Amino acid sequence: MIFLAFAQEATSQRFYYLGTVGEYAVQLELTLNGDEVTGSYYYTSIGTPIELRGKQTGDLTETGQPYTVGELDENGNAVATFEGELSSTGLESGNTFIGTWTGDNDVMLPFNLERVAEFAEIFLRQGRIESTATYPVFSGDLAVFNTAIDQTKQVEDTLQFFEEGQGYQTKGELYNGWTLILDHEIKYASEEFVSILVPIYTYTGGAHGNTGFDALNFLHEENSVRQLELRDIFTESADLKSVINTVTGELEVQQASFIVDRSVTLTEQDLSIFTLSPKGVTFHFAPYQVASYAEGMFEVTVPFEGLRNSLQPEIIAEFLNN
Repeated sequence: MIFLAFAQEATSQRFYYLGTVGEYAVQLELTLNGDEVTGSYYYTSIGTPIELRGKQTGDLTETGQPYTVGELDENGNAVATFEGELSSTGLESGNTFIGTWTGDNDVMLPFNLERVAEFAEIFLRQGRIESTATYPVFSGDLAVFNTAIDQTKQVEDTLQFFEEGQGYQTKGELYNGWTLILDHEIKYASEEFVSILVPIYTYTGGAHGNTGFDALNFLHEENSVRQLELRDIFTESADLKSVINTVTGELEVQQASFIVDRSVTLTEQDLSIFTLSPKGVTFHFAPYQVASYAEGMFEVTVPFEGLRNSLQPEIIAEFLNN
């Protein structure tokens, strides 16, 4: 089987940063597309993402590119502004984003952000079958997580997708083409923990495509990186029934139809796709899992504070005692 593989000429650049706004620790993601920039950030003491949108605001200097990035409210109005410079030195770009944040009543705070990950993209195509995989490449102290991101599994899944599609293509039954899009969304990053949501979109010629999820949660301990399953973040004596009941109750509030009509009863296995952030443990549900396709995807966040007595010491130290 022959594939055309491309490291596509970048139409955009995507970076993940750790740093501070004033005295407050933040995590921020930016995507640069031409002179436009989009993204989001959150304060690690809160964990609620805030949308960002902006653009280049000046010519490239010896040290970097000036940008003005607006912090948007729920109505899309700019309520605060990041004005600063994305570093640009030789082949390196976006290593730092440094400047001044201006908020309500002209409150001004310095911000200093350092890039800890840049996203790479792999594109494969054979006939009418194609796939795109986007994943983070960590740098600095977080580079230790790169070996833990199972790119081999991604390659295997992609090849399996192509092989199945090729069978239909050979029989002349690949009517509308096949598409696989695999992304990685960093939900939290530190020297000790990385939590990533992996949305996986597939289209195989039906009435519509579908999105599923995987999740990657890693703990760096001494000289190794360990992937965490749900049971790993709780003590051995923890009763997950209360967590299941909490998630079920929230899905009922969100009117997830399969939960409301009792056609689906959640089990521990249904909570296997989760991410970690300062907000708590977030459980992700793909279409058809707890509701119809038309109702879309669902997620439920259970705050760490209510789970304190059931959590492993590493989780408490990272998310509750900082």
